[in-house]
Amino acid sequence: MLLIGLTLLAGWFRFYRIDAQPLWGDEYASIREAQNIGTNPNSLIYFLVLRVWMDLLGQGEATLRMPAAIFGTLAVPVTFCLGRELFGRKVALLSAALLATSPYAIELSQLVRYYSLFLLCATLGLYLFVTRGRPTPRREIGWAIVNLLCVFSFLLGFLVPLVQAMTSYVLTLNRSNIARRILMVVIVSIVAVTLLSVPSVREWGFAQVAGLTAASERQYSGMRGLSLSNLAKIPLAFFFFTFGERIYPLDLVPVIPGLVLCAYLGAKGLTALGNHKVWTGLLIASLLVSIGLVYLVFDSLIPSTYEGAQPQFIVFILPIYYLVLARGVARAGRHRMWLGGALLILNLSIVFHQWSPGWSYRVPLIDWHRAAGFVTAGEVQQTMLLYDGRMNDPVSYYFPPSVSSRSLWDYDLSYSLAGLRGFDRLVFMSNDSANQIRGTLNRTIGRLQMGYAYQDGYVSYPLFVYEFARKDTLGHVVDPVTGVVDLPKEIYGLHFSDLRLPQQARYAGLSFPLTGSFALPTLDGTRERTALLSTDVAGNGLMLLSNLTEAEGLPAGEPIAEVAVYAADGQVERFLLRNGVQTNDWASECASHPESEWECQTAFSWHKRAAMVGQRAYEGAWKDFQARIFGTTLAFEHPLVPARIEVRYVAARGVLNIWGAALGLPR
Repeated sequence: MLLIGLTLLAGWFRFYRIDAQPLWGDEYASIREAQNIGTNPNSLIYFLVLRVWMDLLGQGEATLRMPAAIFGTLAVPVTFCLGRELFGRKVALLSAALLATSPYAIELSQLVRYYSLFLLCATLGLYLFVTRGRPTPRREIGWAIVNLLCVFSFLLGFLVPLVQAMTSYVLTLNRSNIARRILMVVIVSIVAVTLLSVPSVREWGFAQVAGLTAASERQYSGMRGLSLSNLAKIPLAFFFFTFGERIYPLDLVPVIPGLVLCAYLGAKGLTALGNHKVWTGLLIASLLVSIGLVYLVFDSLIPSTYEGAQPQFIVFILPIYYLVLARGVARAGRHRMWLGGALLILNLSIVFHQWSPGWSYRVPLIDWHRAAGFVTAGEVQQTMLLYDGRMNDPVSYYFPPSVSSRSLWDYDLSYSLAGLRGFDRLVFMSNDSANQIRGTLNRTIGRLQMGYAYQDGYVSYPLFVYEFARKDTLGHVVDPVTGVVDLPKEIYGLHFSDLRLPQQARYAGLSFPLTGSFALPTLDGTRERTALLSTDVAGNGLMLLSNLTEAEGLPAGEPIAEVAVYAADGQVERFLLRNGVQTNDWASECASHPESEWECQTAFSWHKRAAMVGQRAYEGAWKDFQARIFGTTLAFEHPLVPARIEVRYVAARGVLNIWGAALGLPR
């Protein structure tokens, strides 16, 4: 009855708010692969099930995710059976309860992906393996079929029979042959790694994997190589097994006690192995395969452009991880009730948190319902939606067909805007912040702002939404009341991934709307930027909001950029922006300047979280700090009506980000 209750509880958690988050990138890939069976042999079983499910019940968000939720629920009683076979009923019940409330398992069960099926098949395969001591023809056939299901449930499903083979090998070891067999394993490993390092072998292997996964990249681009990021992924995988992917690792309130509890129980569970040879062999084989093979071998050999090894690739060891913790609880003596309860409370507190997260390690938390609502809130008949190619799937799924739309991957704006002038309203959207794409998209936005003025928008990284209205004059608009300049907008990179816009910055008594920025040097190395202004507003100074990134180590007072303000009558005002005086590194504070109250004051700050981006890491990516945008005032010698503003970057390194500007002097 307890097991039935746990299974029902697991199902409730996996179905509760299953459609709370819109679909995201890999889920659309699953839908396409289910619609076109045979294009991707990887997890063919899952796609066959999903295809039948879609044909019968439709393609709503909840409907599409239900098969994964069912598979994830069924993994709970199978985990109980595995634990009971190894350690008895009490440990089995606790391990099943931990899996039923596992934040990570619930996340995987609420995605249109095949990982929960892989978890189910792998756990069933391990259970049938440890019960093969009492073989019967039916059991042997079932064991073989389940292992085949593991292989066809996921590309790395062969790891499960490999773990079983390694466990069988460990079980046959004795003092007379242990040295010889260990030497044989070392020799085979060296030969295998050497063979995998041969370029022609890697190219052949890449071609096979690309064919099995319907990968968009077909040309091998060189291996990633072994680095610290590979090693860092190993403890990170167990962190996600414990906390899921929506608890920020430096959120110390749940993390510190959770890590202490799991480390203590894990050590207890490992030291309580005793003479349990099956369990010892299974544990050693699982860790060697998952950590050694997946994270240190495969991850280092794949191309650097690929995402690399992720925790879901080794989700088959999640029940083993919970068995270790449950075993530790069982060996905790009179404190076992408290410790087991603490584990369950940890799981439950995270589960109830993750349905309204503001951060995720892997899944971009983009609200496509909000994006579609933003587009349809205006005059749809006069609206043109311009979007990058990564948005093809969400645009087709969430946006009404009544909205005219064009993909920027097949629409050339490099010559003329004439094809868009029939629309009074343009909505530009991008979900792709990769550097090689950003440069092209930013040039497109620059072209748009020649004939259209920014009206509204928001950024929920990596989604950028900018609304423009048609205008009859060239140049950026200046608000006649506040003097705020509508500066050029661009798509920024990972540096500002946790900055949600719009925000309000305060500098010198004026409220600046933070809606976007532009950066110098640009991605193609351009160090100058000119912004034409469409205004008759006179000012006696220019207030500027900016900050520096990747500029650590620049000396204080180092010239960063030259700013020139040109009036229509030929009058020019020139200024220098200096490090720590008029602007500063985003992780620092400006020094006090008693001689001037206008130099370098913090106008806006936000909590910059460490970005775990591996191969895409940038300077300062792993730091957790309070990031800042700074305000300064460049006072004119004589009032003028500016016609254009020019900014030229002069420092040897770093990037200057301009977030806002206004005409006038501080109030």
